[in-house]
Amino acid sequence: MNYGSMIANAWSQTGPAPEIPVARRVKICSNEGMIQNQILPALALGCFLVSCATPSSRTGPGLIRTDHYEGIMVTQNPAGKKRGTACSSNYFGLVTSGDATLSAAMKDGAITSVSSVDQHYESTLGVFGKVCTIVTGN
Repeated sequence: MNYGSMIANAWSQTGPAPEIPVARRVKICSNEGMIQNQILPALALGCFLVSCATPSSRTGPGLIRTDHYEGIMVTQNPAGKKRGTACSSNYFGLVTSGDATLSAAMKDGAITSVSSVDQHYESTLGVFGKVCTIVTGN
């Protein structure tokens, strides 16, 4: 007689067999909550930081650093010797200040006849962003 049948016989002699609770499944290692608890918040934070103070340009933002110039417009006017700059800054995507308009740049350089318009985009880690309009002319 084996051990299992001995126990069954012992229980049958003393009365009805007691109910044995079903074993609960024990999770030793689970990655189910990892996506909701760790990965999604990290992605959301990354998207937030990248888009906070990142100026938009045709080439797209740099994740760590953006610093480039883009030509916006060239006129048929002769190349001028004057240069005007107007900038606007953004901090943490919360505060934006400045006037980066064409008229502000023309006023800065005392320009009445525009030869070209460029823009300078600059950002660092999505924490600081800056856009400058640069005008040349006479």
